[in-house]
Amino acid sequence: MSTLPPQLTRAPPSGSRESYEDVMNTLIGILGTEDIDLTPKEDVKMDNSDRSLQELTEMEIMTAGDKGLENYQQELEKFNTLHSEIEASDSGLKQLQEALESFQKDLSSVSTDMEALQNRSMALSKRINRRKEVEERLAPVVQALIIPPPIVRQITEGDVSPQWRAALKYVVKRKHELAELKNRRDPEDTEEIRAIQESESQLELVGYKAVEKIRDFITTRIKSLRVAGVNCQAIQKNLLEYRELFEFLDKENPDLGKDLCQAYLNTMKWYYGSYFGRYIKSLEKLPLHAVDKTVLLGDDGGSRRGFFSSWQNNSQSSRAAWSSTDYANVGGRMNIVQSDDPTVMVANIAESQAQSPNKYYMETPYRSLNLALVDNATVEYQFLSGFFNRANDRTIEMFNEVFESSVLAQAHRFTKTLMGESYDAYGVLILIRLVKKLEFELQHRKIPVLEGYFNLELINLWPKLQGIMDSHCESLRRAATRSSSYSMANSSSSGSGNVPSSSAAHVTTQHFASFLAGVLTLCPDDDSATEPVSNSLIRLRNDFESFLTKVSNAIGDQTARERFLKHNYTLVSTILSDLTGKLAEAQQEHFNLLTDAYKE
Repeated sequence: MSTLPPQLTRAPPSGSRESYEDVMNTLIGILGTEDIDLTPKEDVKMDNSDRSLQELTEMEIMTAGDKGLENYQQELEKFNTLHSEIEASDSGLKQLQEALESFQKDLSSVSTDMEALQNRSMALSKRINRRKEVEERLAPVVQALIIPPPIVRQITEGDVSPQWRAALKYVVKRKHELAELKNRRDPEDTEEIRAIQESESQLELVGYKAVEKIRDFITTRIKSLRVAGVNCQAIQKNLLEYRELFEFLDKENPDLGKDLCQAYLNTMKWYYGSYFGRYIKSLEKLPLHAVDKTVLLGDDGGSRRGFFSSWQNNSQSSRAAWSSTDYANVGGRMNIVQSDDPTVMVANIAESQAQSPNKYYMETPYRSLNLALVDNATVEYQFLSGFFNRANDRTIEMFNEVFESSVLAQAHRFTKTLMGESYDAYGVLILIRLVKKLEFELQHRKIPVLEGYFNLELINLWPKLQGIMDSHCESLRRAATRSSSYSMANSSSSGSGNVPSSSAAHVTTQHFASFLAGVLTLCPDDDSATEPVSNSLIRLRNDFESFLTKVSNAIGDQTARERFLKHNYTLVSTILSDLTGKLAEAQQEHFNLLTDAYKE
C-alpha cells in the first residue's frame, strides 16, 4: 500500500483538524512504504548445549568482531583507493583550474588585442577612404597634367600606324581632361593655374608634331592616287581606317584641313576624268546598229526594201547591214533593263569588238557607262561622307566638284553621240527605262547624288523620243498624200493595181501595229500613262487613223471600205491583245471600239 506524501497547504484556521500533522504519514513518507520481512532467510542451527550464555555472547562478539574487522579492512582498502582517486582528481582539477585561469588571462589578452586591432583597422579604413577621395580628386589632375614619355616619343618619332593612332587617342583624351580641369579650376589657386598652363604648352607642342605627321601621311596617299594603274578604292579604304587622324588635324588646324580636302578633290577630279574619258573612248569604238529614216511608218521604201528590211550603208559608212527581226525583238532588248547583272563591259572588250561583225544597240554601251558611273559615285560619296565628315550639303557639293565637269559632262556628250541622228525609238525609250532603274538603285543605296545628272539625261531623252514619234507622224501624213500608199503588194481578184484590196490589211497597218506593240511593251508600269510617251502615242494613233481613212476613200464601195477598215483595226487589236499595263489597256480599249464600229 502506497500513500502520497503530505501536501503543503496554507495554514488552516486555528482549532481545525487540518492544523495537526499525522505522525504516521510523516514516518511513512520518510521510511517508505515497502514491507520489511523480518523472517530469517536461512534457519540457523547452533549447538549451544555445552556453552554458557557468557561464552555464547563472547563467541558471538568475537565472531562479529572478526567479520567486522574483515569488512573494515575491505572497506578501508576501498576508501584508500577512493581517496587516491579523489586526490588524483583534485590534482587534475587543480591543473584544469590553473589551465582555465591561464586561458582566461589569455582570452582577456586576446580580447584586448582584438579590440586594439579593430581600432587600428577602423583607423586604417578611414585613412584609405581619405586617400581614395584624394586620389579621385587628384588622379584626373595628374593624368591631365602629365604625358608619359613613351607617348611623346611615339608621336614625334614613330610612323603612322595602329600604335601611333593609339598614342594620338591618348593625347586627345588628355586634352579633353585638361579642358575640363581648366573649366572647373579655382581662379585663386595660382599653383594649379600654372600647372595647367605648363601642361597645355606641352600638349600643344605634341599636337603640332601630330598634325605634321598626319599631313605627311594623307599627302602621301593623295599623291599615290596619281600613279598609273593604282587601285583607288584600296587607298580610300586605307584612309578610312585612319579617318580620326584627319578629324584631329581638321580640328587643330582647319585651314590645313581645307587645303588637304581641296587637294584630294582636285586629284579625284583628274582621276575620274581620265578614267571615264578612256572608258568612253573605248565604248565609242563599239560597233552599233544605225537606225535611220527607213524605219519610219510612212516610209515609201517598201517597194525597194520594205519596213524593217535589211539595209546596207553606203561605202562611206562603217556600219553593216541589220535585219528587221533583230530591231523588232523588243522583248530581247528589254532584258537589259530587267537584268540585275552588276557587270559592265570593260574597256578592253569594247575595243576588241571594234572589228567584230557583232553589232550592238545604243542601250548596251549606255548601260555599261552609267552603271559604272553609279558604282563609282556610290563609293566616292561614301568616302567623302565618312572621311571628311562634313554636313550632307557640303558633301554633295564636294562630290559635284569631283564629278560635274570631269565625268558627268563627258557622259552627257556620250549620250548625245549615241542618239545622234538615230530614229531608234525603242533604243531611246530603253535608255529612259535604264535611267529610271538607276535612279531607283541610288535611292535604295541612300546615295543623294547624280539626281541632277539623271534629270538632265531625261530632259535630253524625252524630247529625242518625242522628235522620233513626230517624225513617224509626219511620215504618215506624207504617206497619205502619195499614190504609192494606195497600192497593195498582194491585190485580190476584186482589186486593181491602184485600188487597195478590202480583204487585206494595209502594210502600213502591220508596221504601225508592230511599232505600237513594241513601244507599249517598254511601258509596262502604270506610271507610263502619265509620261510624255502617252501623248506621243495618241498623236501617232490619230495620224494613223487619218491615214487609213484617206486610203479607204479610194475604195468606191461603202461595204468594202468598211470591211477594209475593220480588217485593219482588227489586226491592230489582235497584235495588242496580249500586252499588259495601263497604257496598253487604254490602246486596246480604243481599237476594240473601232473594230466594233464597223460591221461586215
